[in-house]
Amino acid sequence: MTPEMIRRNYPEVISSEQVRQILGVSKRKASWLLNNGHIPWQISKKETRKYKIKREDLIAYLCDCEKHPEKYIVPKGMFSTAKTTQGKEEGFPLVLPQDFRGWLEAEWNKLPDVLTAEKIEKRTGYSKKTILRWMRKKRLKCVVLPNDFVTTKEWLIDFYCWQGYEPRYMCEKHKKLIRRYLKTR
Repeated sequence: MTPEMIRRNYPEVISSEQVRQILGVSKRKASWLLNNGHIPWQISKKETRKYKIKREDLIAYLCDCEKHPEKYIVPKGMFSTAKTTQGKEEGFPLVLPQDFRGWLEAEWNKLPDVLTAEKIEKRTGYSKKTILRWMRKKRLKCVVLPNDFVTTKEWLIDFYCWQGYEPRYMCEKHKKLIRRYLKTR
């Protein structure tokens, strides 16, 4: 939903239920975003609708999410009712520090700006099949060519800093890269 659509369809002060609808998230996640300070709010005098959120604060949150998605990563399984130990990998932080991106850019400075799945496979250790699945499912941004998918070095770095950081599912080469970074800190 664009900021213009939100301004047109919602009042200046909105409820947590409206935030939930706009973001398309569960009630638990909307409450978590509010209670952890990601979206500013004020307390209303009502018992059942305690959140009063300024529409412009929600729009500012959405814009910042687009620019800096790594700031808003939620630990895997946080809002799942499934009993799981997902995300527990010894020695890995729940969320990568913000300086990881700069470190990775320096680490991969000699990579070409445009990458095919084969080039990514050689660099990362993930199979071509896995990389193409990420591209098809739009987890890894790409451009579709008549007979191939290509991505940019910047998009691959974005992926490694955000959606691709799932310690439990990372290949060994990816884990070694993260461990090397953590030793430099």
